[in-house]
Amino acid sequence: SHPAVKYSFGDDKISPEKSVIIIYETDIMAVLTATNLNKSFGPEVIFSSVTLSIPQRARVAIVGPNGIGKTTLLKILAGEESATSGTVHLVKSTRLGYLPQEVGRLGGQSLWADCLGALEELRSQEDRL
Repeated sequence: SHPAVKYSFGDDKISPEKSVIIIYETDIMAVLTATNLNKSFGPEVIFSSVTLSIPQRARVAIVGPNGIGKTTLLKILAGEESATSGTVHLVKSTRLGYLPQEVGRLGGQSLWADCLGALEELRSQEDRL
C-alpha cells in the first residue's frame, strides 16, 4: 500500500544496490526532513546528496553494509553529529530519541546495572513481601 522509496548514499565507488536507505512513505506530514546531506571525514566521502523525509508514525529501515555511513546518518538526523553540508529540519513539537550503537558506562556503572537500579524500589518492596 505504501511505496518503498530507495535513496542511495555512499561514494561513487559503491553501487546503489549495496548501499540504500529505504523509507516507507505515507500521506502524513513529514516530521523530519533532510535535504542534500553530505558527510566527509577529510578527503573520505561517507555519503553525498542524501535527501529524505520521514512522515509521522513511519517505520524506517536503513540497510547497507558495514562502514557505509548508516550510523553517521542517524547521528546527523538525531543532532548528535554535524553534516559537512546540507540541512536537517525537525518539526518543532517532535521529540526524537536515539540509542547509540555502543553505550558507554552510565554513572560509573554498566548499562545493565543502571537498568536494574531503576527497579531498585520495586525490588525492595518485593523482598519485603
